[in-house]
Amino acid sequence: MLFARRALVLFSMAAVPVFDEAAAQSWQTYVNPRYGFSIDYPPQFRAAPPPANGDGRDFAATDEAHFSVYGELNNPGGKERTIPEFEEYIRDSSGSDYSHVTYRFADAGILVLSGVRGDRVFYEKYILSQHGQIVNAFVMTYPTGAKALYDAIAARMSKSLHPG
Repeated sequence: MLFARRALVLFSMAAVPVFDEAAAQSWQTYVNPRYGFSIDYPPQFRAAPPPANGDGRDFAATDEAHFSVYGELNNPGGKERTIPEFEEYIRDSSGSDYSHVTYRFADAGILVLSGVRGDRVFYEKYILSQHGQIVNAFVMTYPTGAKALYDAIAARMSKSLHPG
């Protein structure tokens, strides 16, 4: 009986995905030629075809995790938005639900929002670059059941995002 409990515990622990530092050595770097930003990403993600305008790229893993990285001009009407103005803009115009934000960080040039939408975790990081003229973005979603794995991956990717 004790052996069966230990086996169950060991099996349960083995079933929980973890962030593997050894696998992290095989990460790749995406560099955007139009906006000049870069981000590191793990090998389980595959790139979708690039958009015609060259503003970024979408990536997907087989377990329904997705991320997008892109740049965009930050000057509607000829005036650059501040981080509070940009946050208001994405909350109002993106069509995404931000009612369950569990983490928020903002300073003069960075906005990070994370939380839950239904059965998915979202993580979004926006960096103003080029004196506020450009927004560089990293947006990731993944199943809540894979949170233990992807929280660590999202954190590493977020740290690797370098604006153009």
